[in-house]
Amino acid sequence: MPKPFSMPTFFRMTPNVLLAEFFGRFATDVTSDDWDNIKERDDELLIDLLEDIKDESVKNHIEKTIHGIAALACKDGMAAFHEAALTYNQPNWLDGLPKKGNYPTSMYAWLHYPKLFESALANFRFSGLTYWRRRAHLPLFVPKFTDEKLLQLKEALENFFEERQGRGRVCTVDLYDRGNGMYYITARPDDYVEEVLVHDTHQSLNNQTLCKTFEVTLAYDSRRGCCDLYAKVPLSLKRDLEQLFLETIFEEKLPPYEQPPFDLSRLLRTDFTLTTASEFRITAFIHVLSLKWPHGAMAHQTTITESPYRDVRDAFNQAKYSVDGASVEHVKFQFLFHGVDGGRDKSITFEIRQPFTCTLRNQPQEYLDLAHKLLQKWGIEHESKTNAPEGTVQKIRLQLGTPFSLHDQSVSQR
Repeated sequence: MPKPFSMPTFFRMTPNVLLAEFFGRFATDVTSDDWDNIKERDDELLIDLLEDIKDESVKNHIEKTIHGIAALACKDGMAAFHEAALTYNQPNWLDGLPKKGNYPTSMYAWLHYPKLFESALANFRFSGLTYWRRRAHLPLFVPKFTDEKLLQLKEALENFFEERQGRGRVCTVDLYDRGNGMYYITARPDDYVEEVLVHDTHQSLNNQTLCKTFEVTLAYDSRRGCCDLYAKVPLSLKRDLEQLFLETIFEEKLPPYEQPPFDLSRLLRTDFTLTTASEFRITAFIHVLSLKWPHGAMAHQTTITESPYRDVRDAFNQAKYSVDGASVEHVKFQFLFHGVDGGRDKSITFEIRQPFTCTLRNQPQEYLDLAHKLLQKWGIEHESKTNAPEGTVQKIRLQLGTPFSLHDQSVSQR
């Protein structure tokens, strides 16, 4: 979940040397003499400085930009910058950073590495989405994402939502290539019309009719032959949406798919252990485990969240529960990757929820590869065995597509 935005915190945590350069990019009336008289961390004066900007469009642009910079000033944001730096081959991009810290790092990236910043912002935004549905056993190849294909998908989604839900009359489709075989296709159809109260130029409240967009995103992993669909729609619609996306992308009729890509029942086997071979360099823990016991027409569910466990049965023995007849509904893993040759350890946390949800994405590729291999070795994840059709394999391009704004407020005015 994104942290709450605070303008005073942003101004207190960002050094003046970076703030001066930031305001200078927007051609404001603030001079170098003004900055000489502003003390560090004087958030009240800095907020007044922002409010004194007469051009409302400039002020709004500055505030929107500050939102994005502040959103990345956190642990997950720093991980997104790390991945973007690897993608753009910029290992020394922080050499000129005047002061260490999350806020200075995020501001420095916006000022001096705009492509890296936009890439990190897009990755961060995707990592915050929920309600994903996973499908495995897809073709292992990179489709040709042409303008014609994206236009075809746009028109198909407009027809789909207008027929099924009476919305989505206009839709925009964008492609984002993360450069590691992962592709995000994001659609923004029009939502239902709504009325909002806004202040006009005379500072009076007026009704304004707007048609906001809602988001549907398909994340396709061409290396593993699987996809995840994000959409806040009923399950029956989500299945049909998945088919629509995939059949447009692969240009062929795909059979309906309902086989869960994960088998969490393996966690309850007497011979299951979280120990790993030395090749993985991983120490694995379970932080959250939810089990369900059927009792006739009713069901009883219990969640263990007290501490990280290395032994699943031991966790429930300590809680005085028997796992006999139970099914695993949800598990939260922590994988601790041990550094090589004195390198730093790296920890990632992700969740798997029956039947189709997994949050293992938006991490550096090397960690994703090891994590998936370990889950497959345990028998928890089903490995895709679908081969690429002849002549369809393409070289994966190290290229990023259209970046997204974290606070995209695209609307159609009616």
